[in-house]
Amino acid sequence: MQNLSITACCVLSMAHCAFAANPTWTLHPDDTDKLRQAGIHVSYRVVVNDLENPEYAFTITANVPEGIDALDAMLSIHNSKGLVARNGWSDSAGKCVAFFTVGKQALKDAGFSVQLYRGKRTNPFSASGRYVLSISEFASDQRYCRGRIGPTTPATTTSFRLVAPSHRDGRLLTIEVTPKETLSNHHYDIHVTVVGHSDHHFQVRNGQPITKSDIRLADLNADGFLDIMITGGIDHRGQEWFKTLLYDSDTSGYRWITDDPNAPLKSHNRSGG
Repeated sequence: MQNLSITACCVLSMAHCAFAANPTWTLHPDDTDKLRQAGIHVSYRVVVNDLENPEYAFTITANVPEGIDALDAMLSIHNSKGLVARNGWSDSAGKCVAFFTVGKQALKDAGFSVQLYRGKRTNPFSASGRYVLSISEFASDQRYCRGRIGPTTPATTTSFRLVAPSHRDGRLLTIEVTPKETLSNHHYDIHVTVVGHSDHHFQVRNGQPITKSDIRLADLNADGFLDIMITGGIDHRGQEWFKTLLYDSDTSGYRWITDDPNAPLKSHNRSGG
């Protein structure tokens, strides 16, 4: 019994020491000096696909401070039922860049933290402090806002816009679909922009109208960038088929999947349906 008591006391003492060595510091938007000293930079853009429910695209950069060997960043969203979502990042080349998007309704439940380590992460005593930020506080402070992406007025019933992060580095993909006058089928101008990188128009003739749900985004070739699939119609099995635009890393833009990647872009027309 005496040995058991000694062991329990040692374990509790070690846990207390580990907790004491890993304090938590809460950073607020007004703590500009503390943010700078911590090496943490916060910015966001308002992404509007739905005027009633905008999204907030955050980029948070945490630099590894002097005397610290590593750091991890974590986004967590909780509600009354517990943990809803979690995403994590680790440092590379002396810094950690976290890019994530949070909807308006989830802002109040979203928290961001930066965990510092002295030594290896696997060592339970290496944790050396944690910064905590309230996402809703920063989202409501215009000093950290870097602009608005999306329409400022409701879209018409015949045209629409989609905005999404095309890559984890934060570059935004904007797709604007505008119908054109035609005597047959359905003709559209597809305006594809990677903000700050490329800007192209693609002309599409479709056998059926294109709605917002007909634009699908997925990384089809595992290059880290979203590709664009446009529903072209229904095949003989009753399944959807797609016209596909692939991201081209050489041009930082998009090209049709059937185009020669080594040939210059001469035409952006696509028919079908």
